[in-house]
Amino acid sequence: MRVLRKIRTLYTCTESHQLSAITNAAVVWKDDSIIWIGEDNHLPKQTYKQELDASDYIVTPGFIDCHTHLTFGGNRWQETGMKMKGASYLEIAEKGGGIRSTVRETRNASDAELLTRARYHADLLARDGVTTLEAKTGYGLSLEHEIRVLEIYKQLSQDNSMPRIFPTLLAAHTIPEEYQQNREDYIRLICEDIIPSVSQKKLALFNDIFVEKGSFSFDEAVMISSVAKKNGLKIKLHVDQLSDQRGGELSEQTGAISADHLEFISDESIAALKRSGTVAVSLPIASLQLKQPPLPARKLIENGIPLAVATDFNPGSAPVPSLIHAMNLAVVYQRMTAEEVLLGVTRFAAQALDAHHEFGQLKVGYKADFTMIKADSIEEHIYAAGKKTHEVKRVLRGEFV
Repeated sequence: MRVLRKIRTLYTCTESHQLSAITNAAVVWKDDSIIWIGEDNHLPKQTYKQELDASDYIVTPGFIDCHTHLTFGGNRWQETGMKMKGASYLEIAEKGGGIRSTVRETRNASDAELLTRARYHADLLARDGVTTLEAKTGYGLSLEHEIRVLEIYKQLSQDNSMPRIFPTLLAAHTIPEEYQQNREDYIRLICEDIIPSVSQKKLALFNDIFVEKGSFSFDEAVMISSVAKKNGLKIKLHVDQLSDQRGGELSEQTGAISADHLEFISDESIAALKRSGTVAVSLPIASLQLKQPPLPARKLIENGIPLAVATDFNPGSAPVPSLIHAMNLAVVYQRMTAEEVLLGVTRFAAQALDAHHEFGQLKVGYKADFTMIKADSIEEHIYAAGKKTHEVKRVLRGEFV
């Protein structure tokens, strides 16, 4: 058994929409599970394998980045100038940039190159205190290359110093170049070959779909989701990012675990999203990079919808692998409080991965994944956006990494 003692503030995140915390706290774990938690002066008197003084630290559940595109070939820095001159996301894609340009680079990259990049990006996120992350495909867009990326995530998962990885199939990211004149054949490939193969190999937990003009329609998303669920994959959605695509209604109809982006969600969709029980996922880095209005965080929260916060790390619209940056933007750009943001990267992020019975809270029986921050409070850490004096440490699977 190991124990962290005299913790300045232990944010347990055990209440649904409120921040719960214990001052001068201690937490005891055995192997990778928490077995006791409470005030330090009530710590059970017994011999511990390791006893650590955390009096200079606040401790939270391990941070969870529940939306990343972790590995890809090439980069899209050249698109920045186009954006600054007013080019929209769709205009850049129509000129051969955007997702399809990354698909070309990813297909040309070697396995070793992709693994090295995935490891590098995961390590950058880990430095912000991330102990768990979701990693999507979506830059292969063929049976061979979508499976190749998922195999890379599987290989990376074998490194216990890396964050835990929840893999997601995003073959329905956009229509690849070779199918531009026959999208029905590509959708058939997704449904009849890619999803069944990924399911059979047990390479992914989720199936994601980008529902937007130029990508996939509402009806196509319903059909693809049905196939994915029959193959044992849970549903995630990229929706309402660039226009209103009835994301709440789609979430309700498909039983989605999470609906991500939602910058253009309507009031009618918010009502449907509440009925669905789907977690909303805020991606403020992408909103800012694309010069879009932010997701209506206050309206979602006031309607009782669980709201997670994630990076959307990708080579185009969110090329910043930093969760603390996303957390800061969620405050200053989306008018969320620090307490709401912390719940968004712990409890609700775990819910967005359907893993909230093991992760995202500090309570007996949950995984011993902690983020330790040398700061006076979570407000200081988020508002200061990870200033250099804020040393961040992680406990992952019960071990310091």
